Amino acid sequence: MVEGDLKSERINAFDLSYLYRSPVFKFRLTGYYYTYQNLIWNRSFYCENVFQNTTTSENSYTSEYINFIMTGINQRSLGVELGAEWKVTPTITLQAAAANGIHVYANNPLFSVYDDNNDVAYIQEHTAYLKDYHVSSGPETVASLGIKYNSPKYWWVSLNANYLANMYFDVNPYNHTEEGMLHYAQGDIRIEDVLRQTPMKPAFTLDFYGGFSKRYKGYYFLVNVSVNNLLNNKSTILYGYEQLRFDANNPDKFPAKYSYMYGLNYFISLTVRK
Repeated sequence: MVEGDLKSERINAFDLSYLYRSPVFKFRLTGYYYTYQNLIWNRSFYCENVFQNTTTSENSYTSEYINFIMTGINQRSLGVELGAEWKVTPTITLQAAAANGIHVYANNPLFSVYDDNNDVAYIQEHTAYLKDYHVSSGPETVASLGIKYNSPKYWWVSLNANYLANMYFDVNPYNHTEEGMLHYAQGDIRIEDVLRQTPMKPAFTLDFYGGFSKRYKGYYFLVNVSVNNLLNNKSTILYGYEQLRFDANNPDKFPAKYSYMYGLNYFISLTVRK
């Protein structure tokens, strides 16, 4: 159940590009600014410390399966992207691409907490202090450098080096509310760790692409091969989030979850046309 002054979501997108092309060199530079307004975030999870503002003089907590709903979420994305291609010789081409941006919450949205089995509201339209925290939407900094060889005999190979950085774990919004912080006394050393948004380590991959085409007895054969993560790096974290279930007395009880990069993997395709 979502209540309050709900508004239609709105996306504003602005970008400006510069493009240069010549027989041997191509270049593109783009700057962008996106805003997302009036988003809704709705999750159901077991909460260890649901705050109850009771009718007595003391506040109390309970453990329940709840619906946690945030409304009026605004987000902001700002960054630049560039790509370049240089035809060094008729058969050798160098390629480069890079992007750097920032994707954050632009405001402090409102949140409500309801019992999962009925419409009992434990909390209604209080503030989640998320402004300037990063939105977990992939790496904010990426770069790629590649070299490609095109043979006059209709085969090609390429090698690409890729770098990914500034990736962040998605935060647990309940930990960024007054209700979530009431468990800690002022100056508690655990507060800084709970509020910190954990960055992931930068990642590096090396990828290979190749293929060939041939015409034989009236048929056209096309073979493509790709081998990703040639270095078989399985220790890089690609995506992660803080668990919504959280024990304020033991912050490490439910650690963040994350997904690792696949090791070496490959893809081969064969196309036959007449």
